[in-house]
Amino acid sequence: YNAVMGSSAGLNLTTGHTNVLVGTSAGVAMTSGQGNVALGDSSLAAATTSFGNTAVGRVSSQSLTGIRNVSVGSNALNCIVTNTGNFNVAVGDSALRDGPGAGNVGLGASALESLSNASAKDNVSVGYNAGKYYGIGNPLTNTSGSIFIGAGAAAEGDSQYNQIVIGSGS
Repeated sequence: YNAVMGSSAGLNLTTGHTNVLVGTSAGVAMTSGQGNVALGDSSLAAATTSFGNTAVGRVSSQSLTGIRNVSVGSNALNCIVTNTGNFNVAVGDSALRDGPGAGNVGLGASALESLSNASAKDNVSVGYNAGKYYGIGNPLTNTSGSIFIGAGAAAEGDSQYNQIVIGSGS
């Protein structure tokens, strides 16, 4: 069974089960997904066969098609393009907003927001804007195995790996 509430929520569900879809267009493209929770307008809107995702917040995980992701906050894990990312955790407004990678954790508003390369994986970012930039205001789009702790903690450069950056505005 599914629990669905909201205009166009779960509109295309056919064989999907154990989903909770609440909000206008929540899970609208879902056909056979299972075990998903979408609470908020357009949350999990592109997920067709996804399973095990939790999206809470307006347009949270809107373009996500991956599995076992958690996003909490408006625009969290809300990719510009369809995102097949798996096993990501995004908590905070726009955390991991562009992130299609795997195994990334963004905690804080805009944490890892610009990470848009599909090969970006296994990163941890804690703090407002942590891991969002490299240098002075350049969007960080690709890194793997990196840790960013502190508001505005920034990478040395794009496409660098296994970085550890600690400190506010580093």
